[in-house]
Amino acid sequence: MPSIFEHYVAMRNEHIIMSYNGSLNGELIAAILQMADSKLKEQQTNLRRKKNIINILIECLQNIYYHSSSDAATGLPTRECTVMLVQNSGEFNICLGNFMLSKHVDSFKGKLDSINTLNKGDLHALYLETLDSGKISVKGGAGIGMLRILREAGQPMEYDFTRVDDTHSFYGLKIRVALQ
Repeated sequence: MPSIFEHYVAMRNEHIIMSYNGSLNGELIAAILQMADSKLKEQQTNLRRKKNIINILIECLQNIYYHSSSDAATGLPTRECTVMLVQNSGEFNICLGNFMLSKHVDSFKGKLDSINTLNKGDLHALYLETLDSGKISVKGGAGIGMLRILREAGQPMEYDFTRVDDTHSFYGLKIRVALQ
């Protein structure tokens, strides 16, 4: 088992600014956002970039909170997730992961692929069209969360899905935000 010091060194070498793993609730979301804000201030992050990162984190954490999968039969906890904020040369990476029902993976992949290919103008038009339509899903969303994330990041999102059992997959998302 690695020592705590080895863990510290690994996190420092990978430039992990903040990391959380566990279940989410409203208080934890607020604490994660506050910690991210504080860490970004310590890094003397440009105010616009800090705002972009916080807005992305808000959307992502809300998506996990409202849309992640749980199943008492398989032992997968409700709203279980992992969140990391990493600073690499020239960019911040927001890395998140949570469980979802495997039956929704193909549909969700299609949506991600579709919006990832949009240019800035088309993304803006789809965002406004989605806002204007006012259609609210069963889970309370209008489908604009991922559009907001992509708008704030300014570049395509990276993602993957790992099947964990017969009904669940783990969804990983990496969002890159340029330092400047």
